[in-house]
Amino acid sequence: MINYYKKINEEKSKEARGIMSEYEFDKCREIIHDASILAGVAGAIPIPIADAIPISAAQITMVISLGNVFGEKIEESVAKSMVTVVATTFIGRQIVKFIPIIGWGFSGIVAAGITEAVGWIIAMDLVKSKKMKYDKEINEIKKGVYLNNKHEDIEESLKECLNRPMYIRKEIRNIEENVLDLSEQDLLDGEVCAHVFEIGCYKIRSARRLYLRGVDGRVPAGEELVKNYKEKNFRYNLLGNEVFEGFGYISDEVFSVNEISAKPINNTTDEWKTVCSVESGGGWVETLKIIATVSENSSTDESDDSLVILKEWVGITYTSYYWHILKSDGTFKVYSKGAFDDTFKECDGIIHSVHF
Repeated sequence: MINYYKKINEEKSKEARGIMSEYEFDKCREIIHDASILAGVAGAIPIPIADAIPISAAQITMVISLGNVFGEKIEESVAKSMVTVVATTFIGRQIVKFIPIIGWGFSGIVAAGITEAVGWIIAMDLVKSKKMKYDKEINEIKKGVYLNNKHEDIEESLKECLNRPMYIRKEIRNIEENVLDLSEQDLLDGEVCAHVFEIGCYKIRSARRLYLRGVDGRVPAGEELVKNYKEKNFRYNLLGNEVFEGFGYISDEVFSVNEISAKPINNTTDEWKTVCSVESGGGWVETLKIIATVSENSSTDESDDSLVILKEWVGITYTSYYWHILKSDGTFKVYSKGAFDDTFKECDGIIHSVHF
């Protein structure tokens, strides 16, 4: 029986190493190892009723902790259902306890082995689920179906914001073939990565940047913090919205921001205009909904189009929307509409949320 669980654990940990990041694998191994030790100690006590609760608690705590590694908040009741295999653990322990003396220690070994097997099986399910979510989102982007909003809805929102009809010329749906990933030497201080693409008459620079917590203003993170962040296996899609990092990687030292900058294609200088930032924090999350070029008349020249970006801010009790609009002459304005606003109102530049 011991060899059976040992074989399962070796196979699962080997499989996990191949699909998980180094950070994920090390955290899972630590969590599972600690839980198996606790389960082994409880299982070695030759009193069936007394050892049932500690082992169950060890496994439940293990599952909740594994969920945290992959950005999944698992409630205790859900964790209990995920470890129904624990019943088999109890059966295994009761059988060997009928073996005089030797069974006492042997039961603890079996309990530890089963707990470790349960841990790796659940960890693999979690990482596979995470990967499926990521692949699904990327596929949706490539298919151009990430937006539920119809053109008419977007245009109506713009009309409400600007008090005049606007027509969508181009949007971000089909830009994945023209994305240029910037090299390390092209990144700014605190940037993890960045890419450039074109939409209509504008060139867009989308970058993931880290800033220090607990300081006045926005101070970019240093190289070591950026390196640590990269090791946490974050990913983000073409709109700049993080797929996992927003709820999977938490740091007391830094917070991450997706910064969107733009300039007309015919502008050959290195001057970029920051037009939007997308962030997440405790109890709130921001999402970039659309990047598009628009015109007041569909027959006008494309070079006169405006660049528009719609951002959604979702908190615990209400939702707000922000239109970031850059005109071809360089004029830039931001409009917001909260849950209690009748219409959009102009803001004093980009609104940055507060991080504690």
